[in-house]
Amino acid sequence: MNTVILTGNLASDVELREFGEDKRLATFRLAVDRPSKTDEADFFRIAVWDQQAQLCADYLAKGGKIGVEGRLRYRTWEDGDE
Repeated sequence: MNTVILTGNLASDVELREFGEDKRLATFRLAVDRPSKTDEADFFRIAVWDQQAQLCADYLAKGGKIGVEGRLRYRTWEDGDE
């Protein structure tokens, strides 16, 4: 099962995009503190669709603390110049 729960602060404002009349995508970055003595954090790109996307755009702002539950997708790529 691929389930993740993250709690952190919004590292960016919510960007809302609309595709047609009823399809929306909200994206933002979430900073999650690492449990260490240094001030390090992991940053996650969050994507939210449809009605939840609109709610995120209406109520969330950079710096706010939120919790997110969802699936984690990890992607890598290689630059062709190297």
